[in-house]
Amino acid sequence: MALFTRRVLQQCLNEANSYASQRKIRDWVKKLNSTSERNYIATEWEIVLLHTLSKIGNLTHPEETPKHATLDAIFDCTEHNLAFGADIVAISDRGARENHPIHQLHHELERRFRTLRLERGGFSLRVEQLSLQRKGTRPEILLPKREHFNALIFNEDFEAFVERIRKEPEAQHVYRICHKSPRTVASIFYDPRLNGASYLSDHSYISTMVVDHNALYNALMDKADHLERAGYSGHQGIIVCDAGAHVLTEKRNWDSFCNAEVVHHFLEQYRTVEFVLTLGLEDQYTSTLRQKVVPQLIALREQPWLWDLSRLFDKAVSLLPKFDQSPENAYRDLEYLNRYKEDRPHIGGMTMTCGPDGITEIRMSTRTLLDLLAGRISQERFIKYFSLDNGVGIFESILRNGRLITEASVKRLTNEDDDEIVLTFGKPDAAAGPFVLPQRSRAEGATALPKAGV
Repeated sequence: MALFTRRVLQQCLNEANSYASQRKIRDWVKKLNSTSERNYIATEWEIVLLHTLSKIGNLTHPEETPKHATLDAIFDCTEHNLAFGADIVAISDRGARENHPIHQLHHELERRFRTLRLERGGFSLRVEQLSLQRKGTRPEILLPKREHFNALIFNEDFEAFVERIRKEPEAQHVYRICHKSPRTVASIFYDPRLNGASYLSDHSYISTMVVDHNALYNALMDKADHLERAGYSGHQGIIVCDAGAHVLTEKRNWDSFCNAEVVHHFLEQYRTVEFVLTLGLEDQYTSTLRQKVVPQLIALREQPWLWDLSRLFDKAVSLLPKFDQSPENAYRDLEYLNRYKEDRPHIGGMTMTCGPDGITEIRMSTRTLLDLLAGRISQERFIKYFSLDNGVGIFESILRNGRLITEASVKRLTNEDDDEIVLTFGKPDAAAGPFVLPQRSRAEGATALPKAGV
């Protein structure tokens, strides 16, 4: 599972014949089955966005050849008397992050702390800067290149820091790093209250500090050249989708550029591009991985047709399927799949209904049950997630009461990559529990017993 559920993607593929060629559909299927994290999310966005546009107007997705460039979408809608051509691109900070010393150090710290197998605690990292962060300039980060990490950071002083943690895991510890050449000033903090988490005290290195040198501006320039080669004569623009790009949801600030500022700067340089639509993703709620879309239509000049375009895009956004998780979490799932050649074991939810005899109904993920039966989830792990306060597994407690499954059914969840199995449990049954006196015998025995001493 990446941004969208697999069932949603399959439905989009099934209905793509009206606007995409068979060759293009085969190309999409090949990319989705490859699970390459470099292009998987971009492919998802393209498939779903084109499918959504096809529901509100006439859409063509022309097939590009080596000799002839075409746009990703040529669209017209009689309801709004509107036609336009657009290219679609998904952008990410992933490359910039992976090559940045702060991200590289943070990643290495996570790896090393995992090997410690500490029962509690986590760490945070702080890296100093030589100059203040401000628009138009990149502050100098006081960290060496990756090849110097072992000599300057993960040395004897780091081992002494780790040993202090092992001896006093309930105390806070700090490891300060300071070197003149290459200039290095950083601190690693251990805190027993973090419960395995890791934090960066400063995320400014992913902020958009230079207006014409960032993931958004670079992608827009590439697409502008493509639009020019395509030679489309009508209204044309670019749709930018969020594949993990901070700039698409970055707020206007004194020390960094937001997406509107970057796009306006681009549009002033490329007047043939008439609009840019950005589709950023934010957490829908703090307690869930689900995402909400933050659309923004940006143009240099207000024109009547742009109001129709804005209403059309609002409708398209409202029709988009739900986003199951953030791009960052989607990348983690894809990395796991590429590393182990199988999906993560699926630990779904479980709900219970109770009556006088105890638990009468359980609703749980069919994929969790199947992973358990297939051996992908161990019995120990299953009991860890689904047990009572006393540590006894839920199903073990039901069986101890001598109660069996009397009914089982599956509830189909069409737009989810999972279904729900409903298990109904009957009253205590001698097939699984002890023999007991009949109800009448128990009642008579209770009244016929003589009093003590008579």
